[in-house]
Amino acid sequence: MIGKRLLNETEEVVRRDMMDAERYRRLLTQTGLKNTKARILVLHILDHASSPMAADEIFLCLKKIEPSANLSTVYRTLETLLKKEIVLKTTLMDDSKSRYEFNRREHKHHLVCICCNHVIPVMGCPIDEYAKSLCSREGFEPAGHRLEIYGVCGRCKKE
Repeated sequence: MIGKRLLNETEEVVRRDMMDAERYRRLLTQTGLKNTKARILVLHILDHASSPMAADEIFLCLKKIEPSANLSTVYRTLETLLKKEIVLKTTLMDDSKSRYEFNRREHKHHLVCICCNHVIPVMGCPIDEYAKSLCSREGFEPAGHRLEIYGVCGRCKKE
């Protein structure tokens, strides 16, 4: 009963949030991509994710919405969206899995748990002033930077 209720709630959230589909269609069109159901659904999943997701996690979410979906479609879709910079790809230290997130064109850093691979976004930029000072001192023109701090999350510390 709980599983069916959760699935129904998930389906309702997806229906409600699919109003965003028009925004995804415009984004795909602006970048010269065809509007496919898989692309729109993958964008929807990533746009609503609380942290970067691995392809297999995206696939499991997609299967709930589109039972005929397959993992190879997810990988092809992610590569296409990555080339157009619609999604961002991160590979965590000591983990061979790549994780993807919707590119909101905002500056972001992460805390990464080395036990469970949970990724926590860091609000604000803790190294912005240092990066500016360093680049200025070296005569370096920065294109951007990323910060990932690895450690153990609160849940894993308790276990």
